[in-house]
Amino acid sequence: MFETECAMLENAGHSVTRFEISNDEIPSGWGRCLCFFKTVWNRKAARGIRDAIRRVKPDVAHFHNTFPLISPAAYWACAAEGVPVVQTLHNFRQCCLNAYLLRGGKVCELCLGKNPWRGVFRRCYRASFAQSLAVWTMLTVHRALGTFRRKVSVYIALTEFGRAKLIAAGLPADKIVVKGNAVRAGATVQTTGRTALMTRHPTPTVLYVGRLSAEKGVDALVAAWRLRHADLPAGSRLVIVGDGPERAALEKSAAGLAGVTFAGALPAAQVADWMRRATVLASPSAWYEMFPMTLIESAAAGLPVIASNLGAFTELVRDGETGYLFPPGDVAALADAITRALASPAAPRAVGENARRAYLAGESVPERNLARLLEIYGFATQNSLPTQ
Repeated sequence: MFETECAMLENAGHSVTRFEISNDEIPSGWGRCLCFFKTVWNRKAARGIRDAIRRVKPDVAHFHNTFPLISPAAYWACAAEGVPVVQTLHNFRQCCLNAYLLRGGKVCELCLGKNPWRGVFRRCYRASFAQSLAVWTMLTVHRALGTFRRKVSVYIALTEFGRAKLIAAGLPADKIVVKGNAVRAGATVQTTGRTALMTRHPTPTVLYVGRLSAEKGVDALVAAWRLRHADLPAGSRLVIVGDGPERAALEKSAAGLAGVTFAGALPAAQVADWMRRATVLASPSAWYEMFPMTLIESAAAGLPVIASNLGAFTELVRDGETGYLFPPGDVAALADAITRALASPAAPRAVGENARRAYLAGESVPERNLARLLEIYGFATQNSLPTQ
């Protein structure tokens, strides 16, 4: 979304200066101890931001992620230079050490609205006491300093669901506005073109696109395929696009299953091609998704989604109309939804066309999304927000 918004702004004639620090810069061994302090307050990053501000004189600083190496010290740097801060919240880092409100594969709100010290002893961040302590220290220090309340002008939540959770977490309600994600340039596909392509390539296909990590629920998708693949139309396939820490375990679990392909990470153009070919997209997440890019990209392509009845999906997917919802983690229900979708492709095609119409009428169309973003920048510079 960082790259998408930069491109939208630049295409509209606005000047954008990117400030990025790669996590590849995190050292190994004893050097990781320094990252403990940088996570709380990275003076070098703050100094770099102040230098950039003095050089380009921006109207606003828009942050997508400060964790772990930029740190909230960056907000103070902007304040010192008189530049308003906009922060898009892509997860729940402000209240949860692992940022997902997830523990043991299930939603966990134990720390919501509280000091998240429990997450330290439960090793919620990367199963590490030391790293969990670092995240807790960062949150505790900046809560005490009032950083999150006083140094951020506007927070962007991606859905009303996300906004409600962030308010419950303690962020100021009068600073949180809602703006969803925009589809990437070039991802939009005419529904008629997609229908014609499906006629040429009628192979029943379930597509997953995303990170292969525990919170994404891909293990439930593989289990659902194992449960029902023998009952699916001949030649049916499950295509899993993406990479991540769970890939080896997932490939082992899927070994011997007919029709399962792990395609790895692919360029955006190839992902778009798979979306044109697929029958349905699967998003079986176990956590409160904020607003997955694949959801809006698939809608733009006229591809229906089978999603967990959880988080943003409850707001963004109308069950049976623009997609299909199933109880999170319910393998049998997911298998039933896949079976129904692949047995009668005409039905999901109609649902996909509904999803595309909803996309075209919504705020995720780039032009409309950009207008909303510029409106939010205006709120930040004027230090005033609209009534929610």
